[in-house]
Amino acid sequence: MKGSSEKAHNRGQVAFVSDAYPDSRLAVPALVIGILAVVLLANFGFAWYWIAAAIVAAVAVVATISWKAFVEADGKLVREEGRLFGLKLLSHRLIPVSEFEAVVVQHIKTEDDDDWRVGLQHRSGRRIWMRCFVMNSPRHSNPEFLASELAMALSEKTTHPIRDNGCVASNSAGRVEARHD
Repeated sequence: MKGSSEKAHNRGQVAFVSDAYPDSRLAVPALVIGILAVVLLANFGFAWYWIAAAIVAAVAVVATISWKAFVEADGKLVREEGRLFGLKLLSHRLIPVSEFEAVVVQHIKTEDDDDWRVGLQHRSGRRIWMRCFVMNSPRHSNPEFLASELAMALSEKTTHPIRDNGCVASNSAGRVEARHD
């Protein structure tokens, strides 16, 4: 399905749309390219601004490509789209819902916030987070309720069970601990 036009690709009705998320697969290659550029440029005696430009270019690659997931209205496909600056379609994947195991809900607790994430868990263990509900946001007055509503709706649409992923707590030192409440 890769390479088909965007028009042919957008035909299906969409039931759920995820928040945009970065492409984590680009982070390591961009880091390697950035380090390689710094080493080569420093080794050949280029000025500091060329080294800074190489680092900025590597970070820009990662920062400008984002993905969004769409669950089709019939509940049979999850479509992921990779876009440059959120506009130009670079790539897309169509994943059958049958390749996912569960709808996952994760509670993230910090000293200041109480956030909830809802997503789909693939057989491989990869998760596609559909939405993050932030406690201190004007948009989300009751994130736990909103997360459970979304999880139930996703579960109905995909016919997958809801799996509580427990609570992830972060203390003042920034250390993250997984707990099950």
